[in-house]
Amino acid sequence: FFFNKAQRQHIIQHTVIQLINITMKSFSAIVVTLALQLLSFSALAQNEGQVHNVSRRIKSTKGPKSGIETETAGGTKLTKGSKSGKGKKSKSKSLVALVGNPTTGGFGTVTLRYNGDGSFLVALGMNKLPANTEGTAVITEGTSCEIPLNKTPFTSADKFDGSTNHYGVLGNGISMDAFRFNNGKTFEENCGKTVILYDNLNVNVGCGVLEEESMVKILEADIETYPGYTGDFSPKGTVKVSFFHDDTFRFHYDFSGTEQDCSDCGIHIHEGVSCANALDVKGHGFNSVLVHDLWTPAGGAFYNADSSGNAEGYFSMFTGYGYEESYHHAVVIHNSGDRIGCGILK
Repeated sequence: FFFNKAQRQHIIQHTVIQLINITMKSFSAIVVTLALQLLSFSALAQNEGQVHNVSRRIKSTKGPKSGIETETAGGTKLTKGSKSGKGKKSKSKSLVALVGNPTTGGFGTVTLRYNGDGSFLVALGMNKLPANTEGTAVITEGTSCEIPLNKTPFTSADKFDGSTNHYGVLGNGISMDAFRFNNGKTFEENCGKTVILYDNLNVNVGCGVLEEESMVKILEADIETYPGYTGDFSPKGTVKVSFFHDDTFRFHYDFSGTEQDCSDCGIHIHEGVSCANALDVKGHGFNSVLVHDLWTPAGGAFYNADSSGNAEGYFSMFTGYGYEESYHHAVVIHNSGDRIGCGILK
C-alpha cells in the first residue's frame, strides 16, 4: 500500500527474475550431481565387469573342491574341510538295538554311532544287569533273538575277544559304558544283525536286533477295551508319546467312551508289552533305579473327562526309559475304579 502501481510492477518483475535465477542455479547443481553419479556408476560397472572376468578365470583354473574325502558307512563322501570349502556335510548314521533277556531281567539299548572312517562308538544304556561286574558286547551274524541264537561274531576287522569290546556295570545294575570298534562292516551290513551281551561268566544277559535309529521319536497307541473288562465303558481313541533328547516326554491323549466327568483318573504306560490278557499288562512302567513312580495324580499322570465321557490333553513325564525302551509297551486307561482301556505303543 506504500508503493504506486509502477513501483509494485517493478518489484514483482525483479522478484520473478531472482526466482528464475535461483531455480536455474539449483537445476544446474542437480544436473551436475546426476552427471557425477552416472560417471561413478559407469566406473563401478566397469570394475565389476573386470572382477567378474577375473572370477571366471579363477573358476576355470580352480582345482577340486576343498575338503576331506572320507570313507563313511555309506561310502566315500566329501566332508567340509575349512570355511572356504563347499563340501557336503556327511549325515551321521546310527543303529540301535533294544536289548533284553526275560530270564535275567536285563533291559535297555545298545547304540552304534558311526565315525567318518567306518568305525563306530558302541554305547550301552542298560539296566538290571549283574551288579559290579564286567562283560562283553558282540555283534553276531544272527538276525533274530529267537532260540537257538546264532552266536558267530560278525567281523572282518577288529576281533570280539574282550580286549576292546568290554563294558562295566555299576552297583545298581546300570551300564552306560562305551567303546570304539570297527568290525569292517558297513552301516547297511550291520543293520539287521543281533547284538549279544555276555556277563563275566560268558552268560547271555541280553540280545537285540540292530535297526536304524529313528530321528523322530514318537510312539502312538490305539486304545481299545481292557482285556477282560465287561463294564459299561468302552474307550476309543489314541495316545501319542513324543520323546525329547533327555528321555522326558510329552504324553498326549484323545479318546472317548470313558466315565462321564471322571476327575483325576489314571492313564499310564505299563511294564507289560501286550494287551492280550490282563496278566500281560503288569504294573506301572518306570526305572526304579533312576526315578520313583510318577504314574500318579501327584506326578501329573491323569486325565479329566467331560460330561460326555470325552478326554483330550497332555502332560510331561519321565520314567527313566527312552523311546526304544518304551516301544511296544502297554498304555492303560483307568476310570474311577477299574482298568477300562489298553493299547500298545508303536
